[in-house]
Amino acid sequence: MKAKRAFAGRARDLPCGLKIQIGFAIAVLFTSTVQCFAAQDLALPDACNGPQASRLEIAGVDISRDGAIVTGTGEIYLQADILAGGRFSGAEISEGGEFAPYMFHWKAKRTDRWERKLGDLVELESGAWLAAKLVASGAALVDPRTSTVDCLTPLLALEGKARAGRKGLWRRFSVLPASDPDAISRMVGHFALVEGRVVSVGRTRRTHYLNFGYRWSRDFTATIDVGRETAFDAAGVDIAALEGQRVRLRGFVTLDRGPLLVLDHPAQLEQLTSGSDVGK
Repeated sequence: MKAKRAFAGRARDLPCGLKIQIGFAIAVLFTSTVQCFAAQDLALPDACNGPQASRLEIAGVDISRDGAIVTGTGEIYLQADILAGGRFSGAEISEGGEFAPYMFHWKAKRTDRWERKLGDLVELESGAWLAAKLVASGAALVDPRTSTVDCLTPLLALEGKARAGRKGLWRRFSVLPASDPDAISRMVGHFALVEGRVVSVGRTRRTHYLNFGYRWSRDFTATIDVGRETAFDAAGVDIAALEGQRVRLRGFVTLDRGPLLVLDHPAQLEQLTSGSDVGK
């Protein structure tokens, strides 16, 4: 795995007086755009704390293009539930950066197929959650995978502020309208945010279908496995009642006649009450 070298450095004072010791190369993505958020906005929410937590003292760090941290012993740690770097066009990792010790909170008992440990990284000195800093500065998107909806809700709010402020990747990336299947189809194989009104809801023995048009062979559709229905119910999402509602969805676009998003995590679906972020 190709990685870029980070190096040790000193603490840095931000304009509002918040002192943050920026950690490793990924920091350069947001040092120029980071704003002085309240400490509680960048802290790891209580809802995110898992049963296991271990102190992660990083020395001799490399940083990969997808934001994975590689220690001097070859162990790989990845901030869960965000998308940045090599996996997302517009959030490239640059060389440079500084070093700070982190607390690592485990989120998965096993490593992923690339032998990376998934969890939350929190700066020991400032208490800042790495995911919050990256998302708030527009250096990453929320990609729900392992955390609970309660854990990810504050992160989605920070992403909304970054989107409204056109920070970082939001100067190039935008929410796509569900009514434009051609635009969504051009994102096949890539991560996208899609917003629109659900025209109809269908169900087979195995799958729920959220239809955003009347031409099912061409228009945009999202699916939810029936086995995930309980998780969506627990998060307050009544799938059958989504017809007529405006929603924002996220995930990697696939093609099944028309463009398709598969929703595995309830936080991939946001129910909207007002306004629109299409084109933002």
